[in-house]
Amino acid sequence: MNFYGRENELNIINEFLSLKSQANLLIYGRRRIGKSYLIKKSLDDNDLKIIYYQCKDVNMYITLEELNKLLIEILEIKYLNFTNIIDLLDYAFSLNDIVLVLDEYPYLIKRIEGIDSIIQEKIDKYKHKSNMKFIISGSAIDIMRDLVDYSNPLYGRFDTIIKLEEQNYIESGLYYNKYSNEDKVKLYSIFGGEPYLNQYIDDMLDFKENVIKLAIKEGSALESFISSSIFNELNKINLANDVLLAIALGKHKNKEIADMCRNDSSKIDYVLNRLLFLGIIERINPINDLSNRKKTLYYIKSNSINFYYRYIYKNITYRNNMPIDIFYKEYIEQDFLTQYVPKVYEKISRNFLVLASKKGIIEPIKLIGTYWYDDIKNKSNGQFDVVTLDNKGYIFYEVKFIDKLIDEAILNEETYALNKLNINYYKLGFISKNGSTLNKEMYNLFSLDDLYNID
Repeated sequence: MNFYGRENELNIINEFLSLKSQANLLIYGRRRIGKSYLIKKSLDDNDLKIIYYQCKDVNMYITLEELNKLLIEILEIKYLNFTNIIDLLDYAFSLNDIVLVLDEYPYLIKRIEGIDSIIQEKIDKYKHKSNMKFIISGSAIDIMRDLVDYSNPLYGRFDTIIKLEEQNYIESGLYYNKYSNEDKVKLYSIFGGEPYLNQYIDDMLDFKENVIKLAIKEGSALESFISSSIFNELNKINLANDVLLAIALGKHKNKEIADMCRNDSSKIDYVLNRLLFLGIIERINPINDLSNRKKTLYYIKSNSINFYYRYIYKNITYRNNMPIDIFYKEYIEQDFLTQYVPKVYEKISRNFLVLASKKGIIEPIKLIGTYWYDDIKNKSNGQFDVVTLDNKGYIFYEVKFIDKLIDEAILNEETYALNKLNINYYKLGFISKNGSTLNKEMYNLFSLDDLYNID
């Protein structure tokens, strides 16, 4: 697997490894997000001795046997035979210039009673007696988050905590660098910031060939990813698949989701909170009314999960029975290009604006998100999708993933809509695919190429 991006996370881990005393790192994130590969990559060019143990759902005696063998091999000693985990960890924590990694740590919690307390005791004992580095990693989000809860013995013991999220559109684009920027957007719309999926992109194939092979065919990489990364978690939550399908099909309010699922809002609220906790969906409130729950919208965070539910899960019987080319043309192609990709382009645009703010390309952003409006005259409401707030006020961005240049006609439509609703703003911005004919001095103008050339 090729490794791209994650520069920020690599720097954080390198700083952690350079600490002079005994130190502890917690890294967590859902399955297949790249935790193990990130850890291994960060340790590749390091002089420390690495004891990397992949925890398993086995009894303590098998774990002890495997850890004894690892210590003998890495430390190049003749014999070790620790018969309990307390003594083994006491020995490991006393060493200098080593890194002990316990990957998929929740298995140890399941199999070794009191393991959190045992580790806490070793951390406290050796904090100023060795320079050993200890890393815990895991995918069970609820268990891993409990490790930093006030009630857990390990609370306050981690010097560094990393919650590993998807890569952004720039880092993801490195996996398909030979494609046009337009195809990068389309590929990102399907495979998102998932290293597991992006590694399979074959630049000898065109966009459509990659999509059919990796996302649509039975047994595809996308299907495998969904099955291994989230289905185990979703099976524990009644109605989770129904809720995700509703969101993928454009139902973003609690009531809309409840109506489509034919269930009451209180039950749907429980499912939404569980999906939020697991990091599968996100909750978005308009930046002009952040505390109003009635205006809360829910979105699937991962493009790959969103694509799967919108096109594959919804139509899986047809997919299984039809020639794959015909299925793509009838059930995906038109909606994907005209509805789905433009919404992902808005997501990319928000990501770009944050990067541009940090680099000083645009005004320093305080908030970015949607802007809610109530049209009292026409008894309707809605939202503008990409809006920033800075010290001067609001900037409204119109995002267009169309071939046409941004011109005076599009400008007039935007200003007419804002003025009709009596919305206060001090500037307009336009993010398009191919550029604009407008005056750059008056507006924030960016093209697709600008989005990918920011670094």
